[in-house]
Amino acid sequence: MTLPGFPTAEAAETFNSVVDTVARRSGISRYEVITLLSYAVEAAVDEVSRGNVLRVPGLGVVAAWKDERRSVVRKHGRPIMRPVFSPARSFRSQVALCAPISAKGKNAIDRHRSNHSSRVASGECRSRASTTAEAIRQSIRKQLGGIDAMEGGSR
Repeated sequence: MTLPGFPTAEAAETFNSVVDTVARRSGISRYEVITLLSYAVEAAVDEVSRGNVLRVPGLGVVAAWKDERRSVVRKHGRPIMRPVFSPARSFRSQVALCAPISAKGKNAIDRHRSNHSSRVASGECRSRASTTAEAIRQSIRKQLGGIDAMEGGSR
């Protein structure tokens, strides 16, 4: 399955592996997993952007954090908040003990940060994450021939 946000099939490999594992373990289709994930991501971004703290046991905490380096947006006079992720101890330990030594993760994070830098120019709240989540759901509907993944059953 092709989804927006992945420039190549290789880039989507890990995501697809996670989706396949969740589908297999839960007994629901890949399409339903991806649709549910898109709604979960959209809701998570909405909650953190409202200033709430999102805790996912075993994964970690995501919260809005005041960027101390640039405390005020000059144009609007508001503090700059940025999302910060703090992984759970069990997550950090598993990665530290099990992940192979490689620069692949660092390179991907550096590339992601350069492509998604926080240029808060307008100072207004936009629903970009919602747009991405909706694009994912539309892509799934199109690939299913117009059938909604949540209503069309497993394939």
